[in-house]
Amino acid sequence: QTAIDNANGKTVKLLSDIALEETATIGEDSKITLDLNGKTLKGAILAPKADINVINGSIVNENSSVSAIEINSGSLNLSDTNISSARHAVRIDGAVEAVIDGGKYTLIGTSGTHHAVNVSGTANVIIKAGEFVGPAGTTMDSGSAVCVQTGANVKIEGGTFTGGKNNTLGVA
Repeated sequence: QTAIDNANGKTVKLLSDIALEETATIGEDSKITLDLNGKTLKGAILAPKADINVINGSIVNENSSVSAIEINSGSLNLSDTNISSARHAVRIDGAVEAVIDGGKYTLIGTSGTHHAVNVSGTANVIIKAGEFVGPAGTTMDSGSAVCVQTGANVKIEGGTFTGGKNNTLGVA
């Protein structure tokens, strides 16, 4: 968290795999690049209002009460990032401009309505490439690979999409 707090306008680069003690929060109006450097970050990242780039590595989130990455305002760019999560791998909710270009987005858990990527609010997202795997699920409404809620826009230019009990791509 200290590195993130001091990184406004800079890059935080992982030098080894790391497990967060708590969820990391990117401060309001921060602009940072998180270079995973081929390493794994275990935990979740919250960005209420920020511009963030996450590149080159993995995020594993085992906490089912929070998504691996959650952003509510600003911009998000994901490039060559693999994210697996017990909740949504990526939760984009609000006035967010986002680009997903490569990586793999999956769910660890199978219960509840969780999506690999969940987009809502007035978000605008472009999916250029990547692998998106919805949950196998056992409940009637167990989520999808990509879910687009009312008011959000997602443009899919490429990628592979599989899984989801009822829908691989879910659109409100």
